[in-house]
Amino acid sequence: MVKRIFLDMDPGIDDAAAIMMLSAFSELEIMGISTVSGNVEVEKTTANAMKIVEALELNVEVFKGASRPLAKRARHAYIVHGKDGLGDTNLELHNTKSLSNKYGPIAMIESAKENKDLWLLATGPLTNLAIATILEPDFPKMLKGLVVMGGAFNLTKYGVGNVTRFAEFNIWFDPEAAKIVSTSFDNATFIGLDVTANPKVWISKNEIDNLKETKRSSILRKIVKNYIKSYGSFVPHDPIAAYYLINPESFQIEDHCIKVKTGRFRGMTTVDNYSENCKKSRIDTDVDADSFKNAFLKSMEF
Repeated sequence: MVKRIFLDMDPGIDDAAAIMMLSAFSELEIMGISTVSGNVEVEKTTANAMKIVEALELNVEVFKGASRPLAKRARHAYIVHGKDGLGDTNLELHNTKSLSNKYGPIAMIESAKENKDLWLLATGPLTNLAIATILEPDFPKMLKGLVVMGGAFNLTKYGVGNVTRFAEFNIWFDPEAAKIVSTSFDNATFIGLDVTANPKVWISKNEIDNLKETKRSSILRKIVKNYIKSYGSFVPHDPIAAYYLINPESFQIEDHCIKVKTGRFRGMTTVDNYSENCKKSRIDTDVDADSFKNAFLKSMEF
């Protein structure tokens, strides 16, 4: 059976890699991609999504979403993703035929109504999901499942922040939105830095250099080139979250209530299982690294 998925992203090097990975699996069908301000401005994340769709000749619509966080001004991650969001590769976009004029949050609501078994993968700030939930309070119940790349829960030694000492970027960028999502969805799985910051899942330059030449591997080499120069390896945050849609059995999951800080400790995510009427989320604490890396690298040769 084909699993239908909707992607909400801020491409972003690892978001682009997640699109390339997911689109290589025939058992998955991408129903749409909504974009959000995050790693770079929403105009650039939208263009980057279209660039990947165009390069791989995917029949997928792209929907431009929120241009800023709900409550604070945007602060982007140029130092990691480059000014263009794809490692300053300036990949060309030849046409905009994949771009819809429909607003991202509206598109995800409509897709959930049309596809009763829809999974949603969110690999950027959660602004679009929060807006969709405000516009359609039943939206969280419409999804088969929600997978979020976000958070640092201190459940492993790697579960500490990458923007501040305690905050992961996607949650820190729009904690007000993350708070809405964490308290509205009872079928959410969070895959955060507790797992993705573990060096055992990182992709080395040699592993990328040794890939067979394909469209995907060619794009991957270009967009991670500067990243690897700066950090030594490619840290595949978003592809790991995407892999949950392919092989959830490879993940170790714990159930916890999540609290998101919006004040002094902006973006901090903690577990709190003692509050009354809390909605429990599923938090990943480990993944089969070999299984993930084999699937990711193989998908780049498709």
